[in-house]
Amino acid sequence: MDYQGQNLTLTYENGQEVTVESVAMVRMGANFTGVRTGEGFYTLFCDPDASIGVEPPATTEVPPQFPTSTRTDTSAGDVSSTNTLPPLSPTISNYPWPAVRDNGSNITSGYFLNGTGYDDIVVLALSEFYPPDMDPMAYLVDFQATIANLLAKSREQNKTKLIIDVSENGGGLVAAAYELFAQLFPNTTAFSANNIRETLSVVQISNVSSADAVEIKNFDANTFDEINPDETARFKALSSLHENSMVEQLIPGHLFSPITGLNLTASDALLGPVILDNDTFTAYQYHPWNQTEDVFNITGAGNRANVPPSPFTVENIVLLTDGACSSTCATLARLLYSVNGTNNAKIKIKTAVVGGRPDPALGTVNNTSTGPMQAVSGVPGAQIFYFSNLHEAAKAVLVLSPELNSTTNSTENEDLLLLAEGYAMKRSLAGIGGGEAAGSINGKNDFVSLDNLETPIQFLSWNEDVIGGVNETNYCHYYYTKEMVFGPTKVWERAADAFWGEDGEDKLCLPLSD
Repeated sequence: MDYQGQNLTLTYENGQEVTVESVAMVRMGANFTGVRTGEGFYTLFCDPDASIGVEPPATTEVPPQFPTSTRTDTSAGDVSSTNTLPPLSPTISNYPWPAVRDNGSNITSGYFLNGTGYDDIVVLALSEFYPPDMDPMAYLVDFQATIANLLAKSREQNKTKLIIDVSENGGGLVAAAYELFAQLFPNTTAFSANNIRETLSVVQISNVSSADAVEIKNFDANTFDEINPDETARFKALSSLHENSMVEQLIPGHLFSPITGLNLTASDALLGPVILDNDTFTAYQYHPWNQTEDVFNITGAGNRANVPPSPFTVENIVLLTDGACSSTCATLARLLYSVNGTNNAKIKIKTAVVGGRPDPALGTVNNTSTGPMQAVSGVPGAQIFYFSNLHEAAKAVLVLSPELNSTTNSTENEDLLLLAEGYAMKRSLAGIGGGEAAGSINGKNDFVSLDNLETPIQFLSWNEDVIGGVNETNYCHYYYTKEMVFGPTKVWERAADAFWGEDGEDKLCLPLSD
């Protein structure tokens, strides 16, 4: 809104007026050095050309087999030491004393509930799946060890029930979701199927990148010793594509078809196309997480091939959400709901959702709003693409393909030029004025199963189409109480009581609407 002066007066419909002082808030990390005029502010923070040359941020959804701009070349044995953080206090603020916790990220911890009726209950608290200030491989190695440690201690103490608390979890590294699933269900194959909307620019980026796939995948900055300007431009283009999380999904060779199980070894096979609702998409694809890698192995592969069974069966797992679960968190939820019960019985994990507010439109029972709350309400796509990824990929492809870079070929390269040079794209790039990642899109569709490859999961009703419908034995929704505000223990106990306590669902959960 426009600046209204030192004070702003608000007038409400009932005639009441409230005057408040105008206050300017400056985001943490904003650097105003040298800004003395409006023109100076625009140059530093608003000029799109200021973004040129800014390196794209490392994506939070990269499969571990390709390096990102923050990945190191250390071995798995010492990768956790690549990013040393200050020592952490023994507990997370307002949380009880943990049975286990991570070593640096401050986002993963495990707890053993105490008291009558709670002795066999474990809580795994996951506030996100990747901290922004830690090396991705260091985080994954530590995350794997933290989960393994919690399961080992749970087996030692004969714990049988697990609550996975993903409150406020907005996602992170997709590999972490598959790692947790692999440790909980080591004998179950994780289903995955994704695709990408196939625009002309996507096809061009895929074709050009695929032609140089060997150089892109094996790119080594230490091998460059040319001074020829053309070679320098090519070197920078290959380097950019090597670190680009979107391009990784458009180069054949490391992706497979979930339908046939075959390796998508050619660009044509990867591009498909698949036609959904009169729109064009790439072929369905998945990354085989059980492959042995050099730096990090998902449980079930390589040096993690033989692991003890999980102490928790699907019947004794509760997913606790506050509706904010999205991205990688939604991927974990989808994986958990895909597992049947013991002896392949059609039993899913249980769902507890906390929060929300009464909605009179749903009707009330005993003055309490009825109706369920969606367990996952954020975008459950498979991967985000930063605008910087799109921008850098388009610039690199134009360098590598003289034909597309021709100014006389405007109808064929229009989309690429918009991505590489368009004002709106530059304006939305990460790093303008030193800021964080600014623009991104949900780049990959995710699908529930081979039986439903028509509708991406972000267009489904989570409770009905993914959970399979809510009922009194698999779902519980409750509001926060005063005692829950001061710490998570009471939130966990309420979820435990609803499914495993004597009072059960009828007294502890909001009524389900008809």
